[in-house]
Amino acid sequence: MRKLFPLVKCIILFLTVTVCVSNAQSGKISGKITDKMTGEALPFVNIVIEGTTQGAASDLEGYYNILNVAPGKYTLKISAVGYSPITVQGLRVSIDLTTKQDIQLSEITLELGSEVVVTATKPMVTKDLTSSTSIVSADDIAALPVTEFQEVLQLKAGIVGGSVRGGRKGEVVYAIDGVPMTDVYDGGTVVDVNANSIQELQFVSGAFNAEYGRALSGYVNIATKDGDNEFKGTLTAYVGDHYTKNTDIFRSGDEINPLAVRNLEGSLSGPIISNNLFFYATGRYIYFDGWLKGKRVFNPWDITTNLGSSEPIESRYQFQRTGDGAIVPMNFNEKVYGQGKLTYKMFDNVKVTYNYIYDRVRYRDYNHSFSYNPDGDLKRFRWGVTNILGFTHTLGSSTFYQLNLSYFFKKYRHYVYEDYTSPYYTHENLLGQNPADLPTFLTGGTLNQQFKRTTGTYGVKYDITSQVTQIHQIKGGLEFNRHNLSFDNINLIQEPGLSDPSATERVAQ
Repeated sequence: MRKLFPLVKCIILFLTVTVCVSNAQSGKISGKITDKMTGEALPFVNIVIEGTTQGAASDLEGYYNILNVAPGKYTLKISAVGYSPITVQGLRVSIDLTTKQDIQLSEITLELGSEVVVTATKPMVTKDLTSSTSIVSADDIAALPVTEFQEVLQLKAGIVGGSVRGGRKGEVVYAIDGVPMTDVYDGGTVVDVNANSIQELQFVSGAFNAEYGRALSGYVNIATKDGDNEFKGTLTAYVGDHYTKNTDIFRSGDEINPLAVRNLEGSLSGPIISNNLFFYATGRYIYFDGWLKGKRVFNPWDITTNLGSSEPIESRYQFQRTGDGAIVPMNFNEKVYGQGKLTYKMFDNVKVTYNYIYDRVRYRDYNHSFSYNPDGDLKRFRWGVTNILGFTHTLGSSTFYQLNLSYFFKKYRHYVYEDYTSPYYTHENLLGQNPADLPTFLTGGTLNQQFKRTTGTYGVKYDITSQVTQIHQIKGGLEFNRHNLSFDNINLIQEPGLSDPSATERVAQ
């Protein structure tokens, strides 16, 4: 019945090899240990991060460094022979930054076994912060009314509609656990990361370091949560609706449907093998009915007849109305999200992680012209899958390296009917039949376009970090990416000489 004309069909293969310094996904704790009375440096003092196997010992000048610390809040345990032990609580570590914590130890008094507890304070100035950077922790996100990281970004200065400081949308690089996950087709995100799975979000909006070489306007680095030896879980649900006193086509009177917006999400983390193997899992389902409605007055195959210019304008047109009058959501959104992460501490100095994220969205963009003919507009679909296998090896007290293998896939579709041979597609002339001298919505017709595109990227990323001196740290890395892109842009054209099926014929078919 119809002939298919693919306007554009191509497959593009990109191979990219980049030499760069590492995109850090961890921070550092450093400081100096001194005697409280004399001010002299204390060597060989033990500093341990509570609940982990990470720690250090102060050198001959009293300095210490603990590298490769995941972002979050920690407690330090400091002990030395002949001195009272000290516990420092609430020490916050951020991605790619150094947390300074100097310690003064007092000699042991007669009260044996006493321990001093200190609460860490945030410094007024972060000395190693050399770019315009905004850092949002898991605690900050929990206090915000947000569910996805894009909503967190919209609260930051310099971001308007996905653009940073007037730049284009495709000029922002997005990274998950230190691995760039930007869709090379349009510069957007491959998946939407759920807010409750973020340990820390770092947004760099200016004065980039060399490690952010591919970012032109901004860099968004997301560190996801790991499991630990404690079982934790969350469960959140809510329902609701939009309410208005209007009784026009955008709303069905004053009726309230409490299930028009429904959200269910939960997370669970804990040990599989204590001290060795941990998991973190989260999932979310949300249906958002939207607040913009249409009314099915016309079906796509309805015909509008012009009775002639001699007729009065109010009776010049004869409309075929076969719609059932139902109220139809025109900017709805349905999303399914799932994430699972495994963390395996193979040895004290070796950690392996695997992170899988699945994201599927079904939605519509509101088109005012189709408000009386809502079934003629496009339906949109997006799928995204991300896989990251990470390997971290600490070579000593001053050097570690990371190896990440990644694969992500993104697919996007839009169409009115998935089957391009569907008899419900109409002739293109029906989109132009609505009266020109009697302004109204479209009285029939379908958008006869189908668009399909996919992006698949394989990546290998190697980073190495070394603390050469107390104040000098060197980073280096190598990154290789292979991109496979394909897209079909299809217009459906009715074969000349064939009449458009009537509504009765459509139902019969």
